[in-house]
Amino acid sequence: MTMEELQQKYRSCAKELRLFHGELISNEKNVKRLGRDIAESEGQLEEFHQEIRKSEEELNKFHQELRDKERKILDGFYKDLKKDENRTGLEDDDGWLKPRYFKSPAPPEKREKSNVEEEYRNKYLEDSRLVIKRKDQYIAEAQKLLDEKDRYIDQSRALARQKDIYIKDFRKLGETKDRYIQESQRVRRRETGGWGR
Repeated sequence: MTMEELQQKYRSCAKELRLFHGELISNEKNVKRLGRDIAESEGQLEEFHQEIRKSEEELNKFHQELRDKERKILDGFYKDLKKDENRTGLEDDDGWLKPRYFKSPAPPEKREKSNVEEEYRNKYLEDSRLVIKRKDQYIAEAQKLLDEKDRYIDQSRALARQKDIYIKDFRKLGETKDRYIQESQRVRRRETGGWGR
């Protein structure tokens, strides 16, 4: 092989190595950018997770308030009934409310007798309506929380896919670096005159 052919071969290898080096740098930038994106996504996901936990705590508090309110309404209602049970005759001998208490208002001829009964009944129904309204709010809040959890799961899966891509790119980059090192060593050997070895 003549010196000119040798120089031509060397220039060709050097050009190939420069292209390879450019590709390597580009890949490194892409992997670093992907790593930053993943770190940012993880931060956002963690914030989202904290928001969900806070919502769960608020929802649990809301649920407890609702249960306390129901208990208070029922306790107050039965206490009021106990005070006036002699006047109203709302309870049977065994302490249970008479069935008529839960029926529609008494007919006109019985209305005078049942004024006190109706007063308690209306108060109880109004309080019950408020509790039902609060329960509807609770259900709406719970549904919102479930939707947020679904969104959190979707984002977690997207992040996991992104991490898989990152790992693959990182491995590919490692392989490219190995090839680059091998090519560099091959070119150096040629520079030092090790062509035939």
